[in-house]
Amino acid sequence: MHNVHNLKDEQLQRLKDVVAKQKKPWAILVAQVDPDALGSAFGLRLALTGLGVKHQDITIFYGGEIGHAQNKMLINRFGLLDAKFLSVSKCFDPAKFAVALVDSSQEVDGRFGQVELKPVIVIDHHRGATVSQTEDTFVWVEDIGAASTLIVELLVSLKVDIKEAERAVGPLLAVGIHNDTHGLTAGTTARDLAAFAHVHANIETQEFSRCCTFPRSPAHFDNKLRALERRKVKSACLVTNIGTVTNGDADDIATIADDFISCDGISLVVVWCIIGKKVRISARNTDATRDLGAFLRERFGPSCGAKVTDTGGGIGGGLLELDLGQWMIPEVREEIEALVDKFICAKMQA
Repeated sequence: MHNVHNLKDEQLQRLKDVVAKQKKPWAILVAQVDPDALGSAFGLRLALTGLGVKHQDITIFYGGEIGHAQNKMLINRFGLLDAKFLSVSKCFDPAKFAVALVDSSQEVDGRFGQVELKPVIVIDHHRGATVSQTEDTFVWVEDIGAASTLIVELLVSLKVDIKEAERAVGPLLAVGIHNDTHGLTAGTTARDLAAFAHVHANIETQEFSRCCTFPRSPAHFDNKLRALERRKVKSACLVTNIGTVTNGDADDIATIADDFISCDGISLVVVWCIIGKKVRISARNTDATRDLGAFLRERFGPSCGAKVTDTGGGIGGGLLELDLGQWMIPEVREEIEALVDKFICAKMQA
């Protein structure tokens, strides 16, 4: 088992009790499609079936769009888009499901609409959870490299064999841990390493390698150039943006933030973009004295969050509302971008 951490008996029993009480079908929610969220969602579905829930009674819903090239590749490679993996815009009604939230712990999340989710299961690795455990819920939030690590620990504790699962589960869990720890180099704990080793030993090595190889679109490099040209630096803080983009390009801000935080003399990076009537933020921090999640929530509200790296820094982001009504027209795009830039720069220096 590669010394995979096991849940305590009482913790495992609480989960079993919560699942046994539910009579509704299950909805597993993915707030933002990325490898860790995908691994967590499909891994939790496997865990629920191990606890007696019928596969047909579990639907995975995702917020936003599937834009990043690696996410598209994973979706297509494993044929994930079907009647049990749907956009939240299709037919999600929180009142009709027992809700499970993975890789997120926000009870109200704009990516699912402004509704109170009331999840009965929450498994996450970000700080700033707004969901509290009650006698009827199972809330497991730990400051660790990847949410997929927690799911692997759950599967091992339930004695569910990953090797015998549907083909996608093992590779998604492995890539989820690998990506969220930047290739097992940042924010990685001994538990992440043990979980990754366990999964990797139960899948084909070539399968994992293929899941880490994907092409970048020309637009990706255009966005990097745009961010480089628009960067503003004050003290050790760098703020930049890629302007108004489609959902397909929005994931680039995370990659750009990863690149810019390595700049000499920079300890805080915020990269933003506008998608429709929302502003998406990606942030990176290397200052161990700064709680990035609290910092972002203080300036931009409760929709922001972050996880802590092994050096005490942080990786985070959020989604802000930008509903200017009749003013949101293409002819004033430049003015709106300038307004957002001024607002974010002012908040970062507040």
